Amino acid sequence: MGNFSRCIEQTFDAFCKAVIRNKSRQIHRELARREAWEIPLEGLNIAGESYPRKEEYRPGRTLHVHGRPVQIHDPMLAQAILWLPPQKRDIILLYYFFEYSEPQIGKILGLSASAVNRRHRQALERLREILEGMGYER
Repeated sequence: MGNFSRCIEQTFDAFCKAVIRNKSRQIHRELARREAWEIPLEGLNIAGESYPRKEEYRPGRTLHVHGRPVQIHDPMLAQAILWLPPQKRDIILLYYFFEYSEPQIGKILGLSASAVNRRHRQALERLREILEGMGYER
């Protein structure tokens, strides 16, 4: 009976280690996903304004993406795009203003097409939230 008990203990021990190892991997993946979604503190509404101003809007705002100028005439849209993180801003500008495809944007930014697609969707969602917060009407 001693060998059987030892076998049960070793099997249980191996099972527990596998569960802990898998849970640890799951936690690390979840933390990495959360980090990708977190907003920097400068994006929080601390001063009581609806959105913090990173750069003041000037009529006929010109933004630059990889050395190429982009003229944006809608002041609210220009400001909302400025509030996006730089890489997501570049994806939006390249996709909508220069009409590049996601694989082409991926080559420019050094990302896979699926990463560009995911960040494009995230950027659109964030733009919608910003514009709704600014009271933008369609």
